Amino acid sequence: MNMRKDEGVHAPMREAGSGAARVDGVLDRDRIRWNEIQKLFELCRDRSRDEWYTVLRAECAGRESIAFEVMTLLVAAENLPPIEDGIERAR
Repeated sequence: MNMRKDEGVHAPMREAGSGAARVDGVLDRDRIRWNEIQKLFELCRDRSRDEWYTVLRAECAGRESIAFEVMTLLVAAENLPPIEDGIERAR
């Protein structure tokens, strides 16, 4: 089986036309999503909790699940109490 190096991880190459090509598409979307979450986390990291809402409202309009994941990571990183109203406040 051929292997490719992808960001330091060796992954099997997918044959064109196989169902595995769809898996690659999902993995690509997950990678894009994770990169966005990381970018937003870094953008909010040194801000106050109240500023998180403002930033995430502006950056994540219509993508509440991403805003929620970022807030969850920020709370965990700061060891703060959970966000009671979650994404509702970030809308």
